[in-house]
Formats: sequence, C-alpha cells, structure tokens
Amino acid sequence: MGFAHELAQGVRDRAIRIDVSPLTGATLSTAAVADIVRAALADLDIGSDLHVSESYRRRVAVTLAVRALEDATAEAVNKVLQ
Repeated sequence: MGFAHELAQGVRDRAIRIDVSPLTGATLSTAAVADIVRAALADLDIGSDLHVSESYRRRVAVTLAVRALEDATAEAVNKVLQ
C-alpha cells in the first residue's frame, strides 16, 4: 500500500502542498494531522475579505485537510482488506 507524502490544500487562490511524510509509519491521529497542517499554514498569508476572516479560513483549512487525509486513509485500508 502506498502513502501520500503530500497533501494539497486550497486556502487562497491556489492549492499548497503540505508535507505529511512525518506521518509515514505512524498511527494516524487527528491531532497529528492538524498539527502538520497548522505548521504549514503558519507563515502563509491567507488573508480575509468581506465574507470571511483569516482565522476562520485557517480553521476550515485544518478541518478539511484532516477530513481529506482520514478519508484517504480509510479508503486505502478498505482496499487492502478487500
């Protein structure tokens, strides 16, 4: 079974690549994934606009990235078990 070493996440006008290689061989946890995503977004100027604040965009980006990686992991495990 392969493992993605990067996660693409869009929080501005384009996706960014997030290195998730520290998760290789580790037990996947929501906290670990969230920490990696937060670290990747720390120096990124996400910006805000009339409709949404920067802090909200950061929270949503972390939530969506965690869900995407959890879904991908579950799908990979299901393929192995079939």
